[in-house]
Amino acid sequence: SVLAQIATNTESNKNPGNSILYECVRTIMSIEKQSSLHVLAINILGRFLVNRDNNVRYVALNALCNVVSSNTDAIQRHRNTIVECLKDEDLTIRKRALDLIYALTNKKNIRSLVCDLLNFLTVSNTTASESFDLTSGNAMDASSSVSPSKHDDVPKLSKKELKKLSKKERKKYDKEQRAREERERQRARQAAQREREQQQQRERAASSPGSEDAKPVFIEASSLSQGELEFRQELASKICLVVEQFAPCRKWHIDTIIQVMATTTS
Repeated sequence: SVLAQIATNTESNKNPGNSILYECVRTIMSIEKQSSLHVLAINILGRFLVNRDNNVRYVALNALCNVVSSNTDAIQRHRNTIVECLKDEDLTIRKRALDLIYALTNKKNIRSLVCDLLNFLTVSNTTASESFDLTSGNAMDASSSVSPSKHDDVPKLSKKELKKLSKKERKKYDKEQRAREERERQRARQAAQREREQQQQRERAASSPGSEDAKPVFIEASSLSQGELEFRQELASKICLVVEQFAPCRKWHIDTIIQVMATTTS
């Protein structure tokens, strides 16, 4: 169809392209009984979730929340990316991601999602520059990670623009591009390593929420902003609600509620 062609051929690396894609998504979602197109639209929104622009990520989360009841299976495929949005420094993005995760929780994924949410209940007051080792309860400085550079913002030039550069300018541009690509690869490797470590922690905690591996970290209420405190309260409330509804057994139910109570700042 025309919509599919537009959605497939439109580039999403610039705002005009994103605007066109979003309008395609809105149009597709207004068409009933077009499941294949709906999946395409959901995948476009899934790509929006990894965009650097906060507005694009928020728009994607909001759109997914609006269609989650009728497109649950398609959105479930992007569950890990949605969970990653809980790390965002922007509280509005975290809150919308929490709403979407709450809507996606069911009997099949209750253990893994609740484990993810418990981790974020513990660290929801941290910034992107730090994380918590949930096993020891200590904060780990991420200063060893690759820091953003001014070269990361160097725009990619078109072939026509490249031809206008002098040899010296082209050499400098190529060097900056190679340096940026190398930093991106290093950040990707570090992110993958952190994800592996977090997954191991989640698997240990999922087996027994009340175990030593899932030891809660206590955070003083005075150290949190009002917005952070409200987010933690909402997060704890939603964990309790999904556990009440989908807990696989009574023991796991009780252990999880106890952990929420122990971790939540009063």
